[in-house]
Amino acid sequence: MAIKLRGILSFCFLTLLLGGYFFNIKFELLSFGTFYPAIFFIIFLGSLNQINYKNNNGDLLFVVMPIYLAVIVAIISFVINSPDADYFLVGALFIMATVGLSSFGFFEAFSRMNSQVLLVAVIFVLVLNAILMILMFVSPQFQLAYQSILSDVSFQIFGGGESALESMYRFRMIGASGFASYSTGFTQCIGLFFLAVYYFITERKLDLIFLAVSVLLIISALLSARSSFLGILLWGIFCLIFFRWRFLSIFAGAFALVVILFMSLIALMDTDGAEFFSKWLFDLFVSGASSESLAESIQMLETPFWDAGVLGFSRWFGDLGYDYFRSADVGFIRLILAGGIGTLLLVVLHFILIGLFFFAGNSSVFFRVLYIFLMIYLFAIMFKGAIIFDFFAFDFLVLMLCWVSRKNKKLVA
Repeated sequence: MAIKLRGILSFCFLTLLLGGYFFNIKFELLSFGTFYPAIFFIIFLGSLNQINYKNNNGDLLFVVMPIYLAVIVAIISFVINSPDADYFLVGALFIMATVGLSSFGFFEAFSRMNSQVLLVAVIFVLVLNAILMILMFVSPQFQLAYQSILSDVSFQIFGGGESALESMYRFRMIGASGFASYSTGFTQCIGLFFLAVYYFITERKLDLIFLAVSVLLIISALLSARSSFLGILLWGIFCLIFFRWRFLSIFAGAFALVVILFMSLIALMDTDGAEFFSKWLFDLFVSGASSESLAESIQMLETPFWDAGVLGFSRWFGDLGYDYFRSADVGFIRLILAGGIGTLLLVVLHFILIGLFFFAGNSSVFFRVLYIFLMIYLFAIMFKGAIIFDFFAFDFLVLMLCWVSRKNKKLVA
């Protein structure tokens, strides 16, 4: 009984840490978000347990080393470009590297008995966020009640209270963080891949639970961003490769449910809201190449960056403090402007070395193909924004999948 209670409490603590890390929830009563306390505990617990977890520590240091080298490049860039430089890139890369280095120890600390608990915790957190997003979307009263306990700046810009919910911007003010964007959609789509991994390593047949969780994650992803269509497509192809005909029936059911639920959501809106949301969601399919959002994304590729050189300008933000340097929205360009070509190449090298974990550390084709699909998704979304920093936990989650794959070497697909 005591062991079971300890397991439940450990799982609850794990989900709280992951939720705080994923969404950086900023409560009104606190002067800080949940991100920094979460990474403090992750680094502390991971480092504490790293002494006992000796397997693959050398490999992990080798994988993370390019990010530490990128930190050095960013520091040199900061010194050269001072006093006009900002320290965002230095801090972001250092957190990314340090969390990565302590990750295996952290994973081992929470799953000595069962490696699947990590997957379940990630899926559970994202499902809770999906439910919260849907409730806030359909119920302005619930949305107002939840937003009232957050110190979300975007909510206050529109006056706070009911006045903030009268604008179409209210469709953005959903989810655990109080604001949903492309990074939220990316996060929810990553949850779909984690769901597939869980069913693969447990060798469970795809069932109604898989269907229900998939529908929740798909809906929440689409409520967040239209770029989620790409993540859902990649997930569908990936599952079709490994689950074959079993997945087809599930996907057909999920597609039907998603369509029905979206039609129901739109029917519950007022005329202006329904028209705005429908146009926003299906703009790319209706307008095609003439889509306004697509045109804006293509225009962003014209942002000048070749003068950044090897070290960059050490500028992540613009003169206003909340805008991006040179108004760059494309993640690759933003990274080059801040840290130069040198930083970009080191970050790319880091993810290539993670690939060696997947290809050399496990004989399963499943995990090798999984890595390829995740990198395709990452590469595509980096044209939308700097997702490796907008969703800090991505690197952490990819390392988690590395660790899970090595714990399940017996699985061969």
